[in-house]
Amino acid sequence: MKLRGYSKLTQLSQGGMATLYRGVQNSLNRVVVIKFLSKSFLGHDKAEQLFDQESLIIAQLNHPNIIHVIDRGISEDGNPYFVMEYIEGTDLEKAIAQGQLSDNLKVDLMMQVCKGMAYAHKNGVIHRDIKPANILIDLEHNAHILDFGIAQLVQGNEGSAGSKDVIGTINYMSPEQIRSPDKVTFSSDIYSLGVMMFELFTNKLPTKTTKTPSELNPDFPPELDDIIAQCLKSNPLDRPASTNIIRERLLKLSRGAHLKAEQISQASADVGAVSRKFSLLDVLRKDEKGAVYLFEEKESQNLIVIKKRLHSEDGFPEARMLTNLNHPSVIKILGTSRNERAFIVVMEHLGGGCLKDRLIQPFNFDDFYPIALHICQGMKFCHDHFIIHGNLRPSNILFNDEDHLKISDFGFSEASTMNQIQRDAYLPPENDHPSMTGDIFSVGAIFYHMLTGFAIHYSDGSINFNPNFTRLDPKLQTILKGMLSKIPSLRYKTFDEVMSAFNRLPAVTLLQENDKTLIISTQPPVAKTVWQKVSTVSFTPLILIFLLVNISLFSVFLYFNPSIYQQLADSFQPMIQKVLGLFKH
Repeated sequence: MKLRGYSKLTQLSQGGMATLYRGVQNSLNRVVVIKFLSKSFLGHDKAEQLFDQESLIIAQLNHPNIIHVIDRGISEDGNPYFVMEYIEGTDLEKAIAQGQLSDNLKVDLMMQVCKGMAYAHKNGVIHRDIKPANILIDLEHNAHILDFGIAQLVQGNEGSAGSKDVIGTINYMSPEQIRSPDKVTFSSDIYSLGVMMFELFTNKLPTKTTKTPSELNPDFPPELDDIIAQCLKSNPLDRPASTNIIRERLLKLSRGAHLKAEQISQASADVGAVSRKFSLLDVLRKDEKGAVYLFEEKESQNLIVIKKRLHSEDGFPEARMLTNLNHPSVIKILGTSRNERAFIVVMEHLGGGCLKDRLIQPFNFDDFYPIALHICQGMKFCHDHFIIHGNLRPSNILFNDEDHLKISDFGFSEASTMNQIQRDAYLPPENDHPSMTGDIFSVGAIFYHMLTGFAIHYSDGSINFNPNFTRLDPKLQTILKGMLSKIPSLRYKTFDEVMSAFNRLPAVTLLQENDKTLIISTQPPVAKTVWQKVSTVSFTPLILIFLLVNISLFSVFLYFNPSIYQQLADSFQPMIQKVLGLFKH
């Protein structure tokens, strides 16, 4: 096998649809994996569509627990291919067979898989073939989800795939995937995850007569029985609502067993005496500016986040003010503490991820508007209390398990992992000091990214509006431009003004895409809900009742006014005669 730009190709494996090769990318001299569509499927429209779709889907997903696509194309002999990063290690199927994984490592791997699946699901991707063979484990025990060859990208967050073909691996399929492939949902992936966890901890596949994992394996933590059993419910509605929920339950079970000893001791030192009331579950972030930890309160078993900030006051005044304030769209600050070297902020935990993880495709207006409204309401509340954010971006718009958003990190400077382009995409041009109009610019930049699928890009100091922006309804473009003006005095002054502008949009916004026009409702969700309720009522009985009541009232009126009755009868007599004459002819 030869491929221009690559050398030393050796076959790794051959599956039903594709063949995998290990090779070297000459331009960067790095080892990669190249996936070719099997020659027997060349010219097969459905197979080529699925193969092409896989590379496009993975390319959009940027997550450490999902395999990365590097390149794609068609070989000189007409064979489609795409190139992925090479992961040195093994897959979970082989690891289960070898029996070398400890229980703590098994839990850790499943938590990683849950993170990757949650990211895919939040971006509308249903994998449809979650199984041990599709989980790679590298030498540092990091999990990577692969083989999105039959995945479905759900447009508009509809929640279900549309293919009617039964594809997947039967032993790991949910009942609804076997019965009605077009009804597959994110919950179908959760069922497959449950099967995989059952097999991981018992070396057996679940059946109707199978004992529980703790009965099959005496060393199995009984708490895991309930997690797996819920994933395997036949009714999708009875399963956990998201893989984030499963991960949180696994975190509580592991009690930080996946963490290194130095991480645990460092966390204890960072939060001091506070740690006596809490159990460390995870280290969410660690860098030169500080750390973010996930703890469980020992008494209530509630999850909280403790953020430590080193050598900086950024964010402390805002956090201290927010301890006395409460708004449904602003994260709840539970407490603060400070010394001469650092400060810590204790806040509620939100397990639904952040807006940054949901931006691989543009939002339609129905999905965009509720999020935009909550952001504006939360920011208005804070501005009314003289709290400026100063660094608003998709990564600090967080969601809970019910998908309700809350704004976080007021006053905190950007994460050190961000490059300059990422910083500039959401910061106002005059970023000399935080201001209310600066926050409005940042929110406008977030809205722009949500509606177009791209962050703001500058050209010669001005925003270079991408083609997706120009396809938005002109009135919607005007609102965004009013938030994104380079001159602060020309922007909206308050979030009240922004919300009023959205409320003045017509009932429908037209988004033109190529030669097609996509009709998107811009009715606020409450108004839309009311109309939906009214529209489901049958109006025929109401009309009949209305007519009967009015006829009855009119009859009573004529009964007490016989002279008027006679006048009406005389006036209608000629018309009645004409109608009768028509019937005679």
